Amino acid sequence: MVPPLFYGVNWDGRIADGVYATRQRTWDDMPRVGAEAVRTPFLWANAQPERDGGFLFKRTDELMTLAAVRRLDLLPIVTLAPRWARTGDHRYSPPSDPKDYDAYLRALIGRYGPNGSFWKQHHHLPRRPIREWQIWNEPNVRAFWHPKNKKRWAEEYGKLLRPAFRAVRRYDPRAKVVLAGLANYSWSSLDRLYRTAGIHGKFDVADVHPFTARKHGVVEIVRRFKRVLSRHGDGSKPVWVGELGLPGLLVHVGLDVPVERHLPVRRPHQIQPLRRSRGPGSQAVARRVQEERAEGRGTPLGGSG
Repeated sequence: MVPPLFYGVNWDGRIADGVYATRQRTWDDMPRVGAEAVRTPFLWANAQPERDGGFLFKRTDELMTLAAVRRLDLLPIVTLAPRWARTGDHRYSPPSDPKDYDAYLRALIGRYGPNGSFWKQHHHLPRRPIREWQIWNEPNVRAFWHPKNKKRWAEEYGKLLRPAFRAVRRYDPRAKVVLAGLANYSWSSLDRLYRTAGIHGKFDVADVHPFTARKHGVVEIVRRFKRVLSRHGDGSKPVWVGELGLPGLLVHVGLDVPVERHLPVRRPHQIQPLRRSRGPGSQAVARRVQEERAEGRGTPLGGSG
């Protein structure tokens, strides 16, 4: 037996952008395999491409409908600032003004929260109001959080999280704020957030992404993560595993790089068989391994994400 909402899936990437029939079939499969919740990005950039243009809910309305019909709970990752709201040119530059991000949170809660307009307009759907909101994803990975000064990634994330926590509490006092998922050296990153970003008391649930190439790595990473929570007085807070990678094979590619050691499965939509090869595909994998190592990605437990 497992507790309610124990199993969930991530909905993102190529499959989420696929043809309608494929999306429908995949959502139909979710409850069949035991999934009870779906974690998915709510992209602010899509919802508010213009500063004064209001909010567009077409894409998130579709996600909410897909989930409600199948009685699945949604966990939105509220991420990706529009161009006009970014501190820099990078796609994942932080918001320049947290108040703009908070306005999007307010709009989302007003749309999909317990008193949301979505439910008033869709009486025929089972009510599955959103009561958990995740504030960004993997800010300790520069690809997903790109402040101008990369050494201050934690401080910059704290500037977003603290007012976002207050905003969620203001618009839905019973809603929960989920800390951004942390990958790689997640326990060290969590400790840094406590020490420099003022996150204590500003989230309800922590999220760890234990990508590892060792069979016991997931458990060990979660243990290290929970020890940091306890050390900072948050040992009773729930810990969710929002993303997960497990070793499944050991192969070598063209440059004799052991994929199982350096490039484990990273996202559900990226799972695909790998074969021994010295062709262009293997060279691409090897280049990506080298890029990640150069970026400082990887964990002492053998994973890369």
